[in-house]
Amino acid sequence: MDGAGAIVDSVGGQIFVVYESLGSRVRIPEAAHTYNRGSIEFDLYSCDGGGCVMRLVLTVDPQHYLYGLGEVPSSWPVSALKTQAIAARTYAFTKAASSQHRAVCDCALYASSYDQVYAGWDKEGGVDGDRWVAAVNQTDDQVVLDGGTTIQAFYMSSSGGYTENNENVWGGTPIDYLRGVCDPGDYTSENPNATWIETFSPGEITQDLGLSIGTVTGFTNVDRGVSGRILSVTVEGANGQASISGGALRSKLGLPDDRLWINVNRHVTGAIRAKYDGLGCSPGLPTSRQVSVAGGQRQKFEDGMIFHSASAGGHFLRGLVLNRYLDKGGPGGRLGFPTSDIHRLENGNLRASFEGGVIICDPDDSSCTVT
Repeated sequence: MDGAGAIVDSVGGQIFVVYESLGSRVRIPEAAHTYNRGSIEFDLYSCDGGGCVMRLVLTVDPQHYLYGLGEVPSSWPVSALKTQAIAARTYAFTKAASSQHRAVCDCALYASSYDQVYAGWDKEGGVDGDRWVAAVNQTDDQVVLDGGTTIQAFYMSSSGGYTENNENVWGGTPIDYLRGVCDPGDYTSENPNATWIETFSPGEITQDLGLSIGTVTGFTNVDRGVSGRILSVTVEGANGQASISGGALRSKLGLPDDRLWINVNRHVTGAIRAKYDGLGCSPGLPTSRQVSVAGGQRQKFEDGMIFHSASAGGHFLRGLVLNRYLDKGGPGGRLGFPTSDIHRLENGNLRASFEGGVIICDPDDSSCTVT
């Protein structure tokens, strides 16, 4: 510790070493980080049974705490860094208000993904660290409030494209600001968890689930939340069946998420994903895989279909117009691919254009004309 002061004391048989920040830095090998803010206390606890556990507790003011948060790369766009700073500050204040001196850590916030990753000087003094510090300073005192109280500002590295209602994740009472919403920014080549596939043999999945129903033969009765995450599923076995939660399925199988489809591919990717995200996920959950049709692609969703070709682009059809289009052969028929979404005309009729014509439908009498 170069240039640092230290106070050593012993209380009740426990040893305390407090590092006082005087513009210097201290490296803690066990934490794999270097720190330069606040004061660090080392103490021994849980000394029953002939041994003790050593812990480290950092005391730091809120703004300096944020300087050291390693939650996102400092190279991200300034707007993203500011948003992260506000979310992290809000999360920290809410958690600290209800959880001071937590068991084991004697702290308000864990320095890991249990709460927020704190990297200390390694973040602040790292590559582009000045950009992150600037974002923290530019959002000083900014938090997100609901009814005058800071919210539970949960965030994650990947949402799978859609967040979930809080009661479906942690139980309890629904919270207005924790409703499942579309997350268009999730699908990017820089996100390794945007889409994924895991494969198991019957023996592996039977052993990992440990449900005592014999060899697993399939899954039925899948109940999903607004995001498509599995709330519960029935596991069929050679000797019976058992119902488990999506969270248990994810945990036991070591999966990245419980927003998953079993034995089918429902990934929404590429140009169709771009269109889907642009519509705010309004087509609903996917109900088929992407398939090639007439030189392009299409995918089915709960509320319609998205079609895409290089020449016509991506477009969403539903209801009467979609049914009429399919009756006429879809992309392989004379109409070809759609060149527009469905638009409502002044008289209330619905209109969509195609490479080979136009469909207009009257929703009042469910009639359609093709020209």
